[in-house]
Amino acid sequence: MEVIITLIVFLAVIAALFIQLNKKRDYYKINLKKGKKYYDEQQYDNALECYEYISLRDETNIWAYYGQGLCFIKMKKYDDAIKMAEKFISLDDSMIYGYLLRMVANFELQNSLEVIGDADKVLSIDENNEEALQDKACSYYNLKKYEEAAESYKKLIEVIKRSSEVSKDPFEINDDSFKVGKGPLCEYYYDLSLCLSYCKRFDEAADYAEKSI
Repeated sequence: MEVIITLIVFLAVIAALFIQLNKKRDYYKINLKKGKKYYDEQQYDNALECYEYISLRDETNIWAYYGQGLCFIKMKKYDDAIKMAEKFISLDDSMIYGYLLRMVANFELQNSLEVIGDADKVLSIDENNEEALQDKACSYYNLKKYEEAAESYKKLIEVIKRSSEVSKDPFEINDDSFKVGKGPLCEYYYDLSLCLSYCKRFDEAADYAEKSI
């Protein structure tokens, strides 16, 4: 009889813990949605509070770090955004989002080598990622590595021409700030023609310059 009572108590405790855990998960989900709503309304301080609330109670929630990173980028606190990106990566290095966060922040800080490193990480996971190709091309250009910049611009142009629409983020927190979109191709043709000119590949440069008009 005592064994049965003990078993019943044990099962009741497990059930209570399970219910509590589900409540926590639901509450975190609500805060993620609130944070996204504030973010969309450009209320970045309020959004940040929602994401920080989750991080303080669950240090393994990658999307809370992602949300904070996005807010810091909008608030031009790029060093803080990099810290959030690194926390994301330390928990899950198999997705592009942590690398994209760090890449965007470093791009704003003009850390070209770091941008290229993260762009390569993104492209190793998603070889057609427009954001990574664009920032990689710009960073090579800033470093005066025009051959490498030209190759990245060519790849970017190919990807954009093949793609009928920009892919959507499949996760709960969607952010259009990372979406390059089609952008006028003429700009990329012009940038490519400049790179080719610096490489003294004048015939190719002229061809792409014509396409940019």
